[in-house]
Amino acid sequence: MRRIRGWMIGENSLMCRSDAASINLSMRDPRVDCEIGVRNPESDFDSNRITENVPRMKPFRAWTCCLALTAFCLHPSFGQTEDGLASSVWRLPLADGNTQIIDLNSSREAIGFRENLLGRGNLSEESVYFGPDGMPRSIPILEGYTHTFGTALSDTGYVVGRATRPIGHPEGATQAFAWHPEEEKLQGLGFLPDDTSSVATDISTDGRRVVGYSIGKERVRPCLWEFSEESWSVIPLPVTLDDNPILAPSGVRISPDGKRIVASVSTPETIPGKRYRSHLVEWRADGDGWERRILYPEILIPAAVNDHGAVAGRYVKEGSYRPFLWDPQDGFRDLGLLPGDVNGQAYDIDNQGTVVGFSDDPAGPEGGPEAFFWRNGEMRKLQLGENVVASVAHALNGLGEVAGLLEDNEAFRTTGFVLVSVDALEKVEAEVSPETDVPVDETTDRDTD
Repeated sequence: MRRIRGWMIGENSLMCRSDAASINLSMRDPRVDCEIGVRNPESDFDSNRITENVPRMKPFRAWTCCLALTAFCLHPSFGQTEDGLASSVWRLPLADGNTQIIDLNSSREAIGFRENLLGRGNLSEESVYFGPDGMPRSIPILEGYTHTFGTALSDTGYVVGRATRPIGHPEGATQAFAWHPEEEKLQGLGFLPDDTSSVATDISTDGRRVVGYSIGKERVRPCLWEFSEESWSVIPLPVTLDDNPILAPSGVRISPDGKRIVASVSTPETIPGKRYRSHLVEWRADGDGWERRILYPEILIPAAVNDHGAVAGRYVKEGSYRPFLWDPQDGFRDLGLLPGDVNGQAYDIDNQGTVVGFSDDPAGPEGGPEAFFWRNGEMRKLQLGENVVASVAHALNGLGEVAGLLEDNEAFRTTGFVLVSVDALEKVEAEVSPETDVPVDETTDRDTD
């Protein structure tokens, strides 16, 4: 794990400097609302209940510059040099502080974060939408709330996420929202009956289905919002137990076509220590309802699911995060890591089965996380240039374009890059063969009394 100028990189976490005392945002996963064991200021429940038995943050050295990667504003003739390096890049204009991109659609719109200078060296974090022209635009604040965090973006340009206000607010601390750049105001999506807060974590490509979770007293339930006749309605997704605290650090994912939803949820079984077990489940559209089935009997943290039901994300093995792929044909698969690395995560998967994410080496003064793509049993490092010392691939759109963040050892400024298609990297020598391992038993700590 490393620091890239104020962002914590590694083990699925991107901690914002401005919120470091209170909330961790994963790199694609500001969809993920709190890191395990950390109090979530936007929820009505204490996420200290969630321990998941995962590795804690390790010491790391400071990098000099954070760079956002994105795919918008690039000419489609972008090519490849003989050594496999990107031959053309589009750079995001320098902001006051760090920037990052967390999602990218097929229209080359993106969402992410940037830091703004407040004076006396202080920075504030802002959730930002980038149009096809690359120009940033602040995501509005929902009326009655104080902050906005965009988490996902549809191909139709709809942004979803969570609006927040101080914890303990009598009407709830968070609410899921939907917003389109052509609209001036955000629309609150509400929450399930008798709940007080909600979070939206993903959206279908057509922008008509949004998934997330709804929060009440001692309960966290996965839910679905659907758009029909100019309004949104919300329904619960069927679960065995109403209390699913693992949803806070893991989120809920929906396939691009909106027909599959996946999440890790609680099971009624307990193990010594009075902890709930969790497992990975899928809901599939079935007439007017949603049919649930178990995909894997242990906890896997999904980051994305494609239209064919393949799921990519992270799990814990021997105290470190590892990228995984689950698909209907082969089941669970550990994707392995780049040579010499000890942890990593998969962040996105497309309908061709290509997975992107990052692989990271042990803590220390040298090295850093490296963006990877995985396809047909091979993991490869994204070849981004000799001066790139750290990188993370967050998103993979329907055009095969990759977005994320990187650090350049010479630029000393925030910038962006794009690979028009990972197919352009086929000449790059494979750097690692996949490993096949079964994840260790992971649980969600909860006192069942």
